[in-house]
Amino acid sequence: MRVEVGVSENWRNVEAVKVDGEEVKFVTVADTDLGLVVRFVADADGKFIVEGDEVKKETLYGNVEIVFKGGA
Repeated sequence: MRVEVGVSENWRNVEAVKVDGEEVKFVTVADTDLGLVVRFVADADGKFIVEGDEVKKETLYGNVEIVFKGGA
């Protein structure tokens, strides 16, 4: 299953995204079939890191779990 901010209808129902059991914040794409998550990168203070005129993103790989609100 793939959910993507602004694209997938069910994104609003996502409660959490986990990679290898650890919750991941600032996720923009989560794909359980491909085992990847794309997220915005934040510094130690929780502020997004900007490179040029874009927020920096990173891709994480592993066992991806998407947890939906209410177990949906």
